[in-house]
Amino acid sequence: MELYIPQERAVRNAQTGQFLPGSTPHNKGKHWSDYMGKRAQKRAARGWQNIADHRGPGNTGRLGEQSQTQVVAVGYRGNWLVFPSCTKAAEWVGSTASNISRCCRWNRDQHHGKSDFKVCRVRFYYENDNQWTTKIER
Repeated sequence: MELYIPQERAVRNAQTGQFLPGSTPHNKGKHWSDYMGKRAQKRAARGWQNIADHRGPGNTGRLGEQSQTQVVAVGYRGNWLVFPSCTKAAEWVGSTASNISRCCRWNRDQHHGKSDFKVCRVRFYYENDNQWTTKIER
C-alpha cells in the first residue's frame, strides 16, 4: 500500500490576492470578536479615518496634489495657455489628466521618433521643457 499525500491547493490568486472559487476566507460568517482583538476592532471600525490620522498636517493623501507640474497647451495656430497641473488642463480641454500627462511625456521624449502628440487638437508640454517655446506664436 502506497502513501498518498494530496497536493496543497492555493487559496488565493497570486496576482490579485482574491480568494479562488471554492475556497472560503477564514473570517467568513464570523464576528470580529472571533478573530480580532479589541484594539484591532476599534481601528477597523474607524476605517479610512485611522489612516488619515497618521498623515502629516498638509498631506491630503492625493499624490497628484503634491507634485503638480505646470503644463503648457499650444493650439494649432500657435496660441498658448499655461495650467498649474494636468488636472486643470484636462478640465479645460474635456479629457482626462492621464491623457494630458501622457501627451506631455511623449512630446518631451519624442516617443518613437515622432513628436507633437495631441489631445483634442491641442499639443501639451511640461512648462519646464523648452520644446514648447519653438511651437508658439511670437
